[in-house]
Amino acid sequence: MAGQTAPLVGGLTRTFIASEAMATKFVAVKLATTEGEVALAGDGEQAIGVLQNAPASGEQAIVQMTGETYAKANTTITKGVMVNSAAATGKVA
Repeated sequence: MAGQTAPLVGGLTRTFIASEAMATKFVAVKLATTEGEVALAGDGEQAIGVLQNAPASGEQAIVQMTGETYAKANTTITKGVMVNSAAATGKVA
């Protein structure tokens, strides 16, 4: 789905500031220590949503917080199973 930047089905999308460069979209992000910023979610960390773009540090990060979206997987995902952040790369499993 090259070029895909919008959520698949409705939901809540919110804009934050990237606290670090995020070269890959569709990865899990968490709230950063600075208010209004997000960072890649690490293994088992509480993610707030899925990144919809690939911002440089300090740029706008668009986060899909509810609804359906694409997500990069760290491993095979079984249909119907809840996913969590699985790696420092923000991929889910």
